[in-house]
Amino acid sequence: MVSNYRGSELAREFEMTFVQTHADGSRAKKLAVAGRALLQAVGLAVRRPPDMIHVHVGDFPSLYRKAAVIVPLLMRRTKSILHFHGANFLAEYAELPPGRRRFVQWFLRQFDVVLCLSESWRRDLSMEFGLSEAVVLPNAVSIPGLRAKGRASPDVPLELLFMGLIGERKGVFDLLDAMETACRRGVEIRLAIGGNGDVERLKARLAASPALAARVRYLGWIEGEERERAFLSAHAYVLPSRAEGMPMSVLEAMSYGLPIVSCPVGGIPELVDDRSAILVQPGDKERLADAICQLATDETSRQARAQAAADRVRTHFDLHGHNARLASVYRALHSR
Repeated sequence: MVSNYRGSELAREFEMTFVQTHADGSRAKKLAVAGRALLQAVGLAVRRPPDMIHVHVGDFPSLYRKAAVIVPLLMRRTKSILHFHGANFLAEYAELPPGRRRFVQWFLRQFDVVLCLSESWRRDLSMEFGLSEAVVLPNAVSIPGLRAKGRASPDVPLELLFMGLIGERKGVFDLLDAMETACRRGVEIRLAIGGNGDVERLKARLAASPALAARVRYLGWIEGEERERAFLSAHAYVLPSRAEGMPMSVLEAMSYGLPIVSCPVGGIPELVDDRSAILVQPGDKERLADAICQLATDETSRQARAQAAADRVRTHFDLHGHNARLASVYRALHSR
């Protein structure tokens, strides 16, 4: 979401300084980026204190990185907003030793406002940490001018797309098992996978199954025009996650007019409805196969869900509306 703020109406109304605390790459690169962020934050605290700070955190260790960087500003009692994006935050918090849990409790209570991606996250975080002010602000996307291609006929193989971290949490291996089941039922489907993570396990799984090897393409980590082409070439988007916040990839897929197959975890039930998506329980591979087969064999239903997905994201999750709501939070906090 942060990249969407640059050059937006928010950046025109509020003078913003962006501090990057993390980058992919070697350990040396990560340390260099974190060190530069700390120096930048200390410089701001000493020479040009901001009116407020807006901190984006995922799961651990994201919180620790941000804490190390912004404590100098928190110590000045700078007005502050914490924006949660993590999917496993509460589960990871429960596994922390007592000392670290106390630190997390202290850290969260330093913020004037906590932004949550969904009502379920707002409720759970408020109950766990006794937050004074927690506000729901869903993710949003810029609506593209193009729509995903339709199927020329029901005889054309259904093109599925998955994007995300390759591993257990996002459910990609459940998806591969469901693909095999659908293939045994005689349904013509293809799957494109974009992302990083446990790539070697993915490649081994494909190599062990001739059915999957013939139908699944691994795209690697893709972005920009290549990512756009992947959405435009798909007929449906599948993300059978076991834990989530509010996945941007689902919003992106909906904005291109793709029906969704996913799971009722995190903010996903607030992101989609039964007109735009088919939700199955995490790990239910048989039901996941049923959902894929339904989209492959009922083109009228697939097209209706595609239109409903595009309409829903345009109505509820457009980036301009998100920025307007965030601007209201900024103004209210600044006026205190």
